Amino acid sequence: MSIRIAAWLLSLVTAGAHATCAQHLLVSGYFSDNVAIYDACSGAFLRQLDEAGHVHGAQAVRLNPADGLLYVVSERDDQVQRYRADLDYAFVDVFAQFGADVDPTGIAFGADGRVYVASYGTSRVLELDPADGTVIGTVLPSDSGLLGADNGLAMSGAGLLYVPGYDSSSVARIDPATMQVEAAFVPGGSAGLFETRGIVDEGATILVGGEGSGAIYRFDATTGEYLGTVVSGLNHPTGLAIAPDGSLLVLAGNRVRRHDRASGALLGILAEGAAGGISGGTFLALVPNPEAIFEDGFDA
Repeated sequence: MSIRIAAWLLSLVTAGAHATCAQHLLVSGYFSDNVAIYDACSGAFLRQLDEAGHVHGAQAVRLNPADGLLYVVSERDDQVQRYRADLDYAFVDVFAQFGADVDPTGIAFGADGRVYVASYGTSRVLELDPADGTVIGTVLPSDSGLLGADNGLAMSGAGLLYVPGYDSSSVARIDPATMQVEAAFVPGGSAGLFETRGIVDEGATILVGGEGSGAIYRFDATTGEYLGTVVSGLNHPTGLAIAPDGSLLVLAGNRVRRHDRASGALLGILAEGAAGGISGGTFLALVPNPEAIFEDGFDA
């Protein structure tokens, strides 16, 4: 092997060893009033999203592709707050302020820029003006039968909203384009589902977490049919996310666990909530790491 080739190989190894993870993992703590930021590859705690005490009762955190800002649901403030998704994660503003009965939990964004918020207090899903955060409509009414709309509110790739009903142990499905509502898309208690929390879109199927039943279930995304239990025996699972490698991340017992989505096998513990001061963990989000480096055209 020539000296030039050896040096090139060494440079590749060195670059890989010091590569910056392409994503950050955000973990919300309801009782600890914080959103902790972790390295999504190593699980190392990096920093708090907010050091100024803006957040009280942290729930869903999502990146809005329309403006590139992080939207954080602060339930006990009845607010949706915004932060920059840059190196400083600086606080921007209070995007939406609700009445004391709303108790916002989840947030989701449509491909058309529309903004939706789940209201636990009124069992509704509200549509907000994307410019000023005011309520401009209701896409799930309070009398639908779903109770306790929670933070797993999710927009699928097909443009459908899935709503977890924590108190009704059910899932609603909404087509915002037609305003068609299937309030009991997954009926309450299906397959043992209890206290519905996290929902993630798999395309043809959805994964649904039952905090009270300690399990993650798979349902058909078209019919709502129960297809199987992916993981059981969990300690109050709340947040769910699909990692870039296709594995399932589950926030349970203030730990972020990694599971195989096919077999449900535990692949390891990615992050410890205690490292970030998390108490009462509610939500997981993966966002681009502002510090990620790009070398030779490859995402590190």
